Amino acid sequence: MTDALYEALGLILGNMSTSLLLLALLIGAFFAAKVKGTHKRRAVTECFLRPLLFFSLGCASLWNAYWHAVQPAEVARFIGWQPSPFQWEIAMTNLGLSLAGLIAWQASRGFRLATALFAAVFLWGAAAGHIWQLVYLQDTAPGNAGGIVYTDVLTPLLLVVLLAVQDGEKAESLA
Repeated sequence: MTDALYEALGLILGNMSTSLLLLALLIGAFFAAKVKGTHKRRAVTECFLRPLLFFSLGCASLWNAYWHAVQPAEVARFIGWQPSPFQWEIAMTNLGLSLAGLIAWQASRGFRLATALFAAVFLWGAAAGHIWQLVYLQDTAPGNAGGIVYTDVLTPLLLVVLLAVQDGEKAESLA
């Protein structure tokens, strides 16, 4: 492999949450571009919801669960933390979020909403923690101040907005 390929692979793997969010958005855009028909807005939101739930929430959270559970010292260093038994709890929370995301991509609207709210509480709380650590502890480690902050905010935000758009269309069709 060339050095550029190694660097690209390192960038993708070192920013897996960001990579999976971008992949989900690309897949969503690909399928949304093919949508035709009368219920276009609902179909387009579905084109984005499914890959966001599966990749950006399900796969990314599984990745995070694995690293916190299996390589806690390495991931702690990446985040700028000291290794802690608390990482096991973070791993299990990520595992639960992963399972919810992997199931939700084909589940009912209620399950999707519950999953989006679970993601919002956990990930927005994590983002607030990352920002606090950046500002008050000057923790500029890539796992604290990098792409994870953006994905912790954007993934649940996109899910909540897309579900709200679907609800809006449903309400319009009932009127």
